[in-house]
Amino acid sequence: MSNMSAKLLFLYCDELREHLEQAYLLAELLKPHKQELSASQRAQLRNCIYFCNSIANILQEILARE
Repeated sequence: MSNMSAKLLFLYCDELREHLEQAYLLAELLKPHKQELSASQRAQLRNCIYFCNSIANILQEILARE
């Protein structure tokens, strides 16, 4: 992996980490109000968190191979 690719990957990882932290915080804030959310809204939030986690896992695998 080139030096530039590695730098871009680390920047992307950092950005993803920030979004994932925000998603978890939002989920925690919404927990007491989850009954006010529709089933599709709860599913959408869950899917967003799963998606971010999936990307994080893929990036970790890429970094582990290097």
